[in-house]
Amino acid sequence: MTLNKTKTRLLNAFICEQNALLSLPVISDTDYNTICDEVEDWETAYNNQNLYGTAEDNTTFQFAGIDQFPKPPKR
Repeated sequence: MTLNKTKTRLLNAFICEQNALLSLPVISDTDYNTICDEVEDWETAYNNQNLYGTAEDNTTFQFAGIDQFPKPPKR
């Protein structure tokens, strides 16, 4: 699974701050919960060593070394 630039940024934000989106009121509860579901899919791909991100220069890289995969709470 390869994440686009936006989703790569989102995952990196979650890795740095697991509650990164909780304070953004512009995201509806439905959209937020959809993102939470996607993060679960990303974790499955990561655990299968099949999670890639897209860098700003459009190259891809494999995510590695995530000690604790982020699990944002649903609203």
